[in-house]
Amino acid sequence: LVDDNGNTTDFKSFEYTSLERQSSFQVEIGLIRDIIYIKKDAYVLFSTRGIYLFELSKEKLTPMYELESQDDFVEFIYHVKSLGVYFFNKNSIYKLDVKERNIQLIKRLDFSSKFLTIDKKKGINKVYVISTSNKLLSYEYVGNKWVMQELCNLNPSSHSIYNVDNYLLIAGNNGLDVFDLTSYKFFKNVIPDELNKYAFYSDKNEVQLGGVYGIYKFNTEDLKSNFNTPNEPNQ
Repeated sequence: LVDDNGNTTDFKSFEYTSLERQSSFQVEIGLIRDIIYIKKDAYVLFSTRGIYLFELSKEKLTPMYELESQDDFVEFIYHVKSLGVYFFNKNSIYKLDVKERNIQLIKRLDFSSKFLTIDKKKGINKVYVISTSNKLLSYEYVGNKWVMQELCNLNPSSHSIYNVDNYLLIAGNNGLDVFDLTSYKFFKNVIPDELNKYAFYSDKNEVQLGGVYGIYKFNTEDLKSNFNTPNEPNQ
């Protein structure tokens, strides 16, 4: 296990065997998709049934935000240590304050969306969205209000988006497209193979993406050599 400061801990110290014996653990909260380290012995779990606080030393699970139906879903967005855990559900952005154990509505979007991620430089004040109408949108908090900008049209198979360096990496069943945030140019089929949703890892400007044929590993500087003729935004 690696925490936010890069410190590693042997997984055996977390009594994996004893947790495995708790047959009700998976049944109670569904399938775990994300595990967010909060502090020593405290983690926030995102699952197919909602969000839970897991206190390891007490082996205690506390529901923080439970979903109303099996068709509903919740997406982890960002963790700011001094503020809380940000997440997305039902077209709205929320903040979970773990210390106070409350949920705050941050913004209700004006459109339906498939996936949302934050701007790595501006944090939660700017987000990028794949809308259900297959458009790439930005939503930024400026002058005490949220301002929306339409960046370009996307392939209907696009399912996830990640901000690395000055690029938006748009993964989908048809491969990887890239939107350059500096030039505002859009490049299609940078990687032509099908990519899996959530199969993403980034360390600074190094990226790993999982697909049906394995893992793609590259530096964002290497992307430029694979860029084809750009498609103009909204084309």
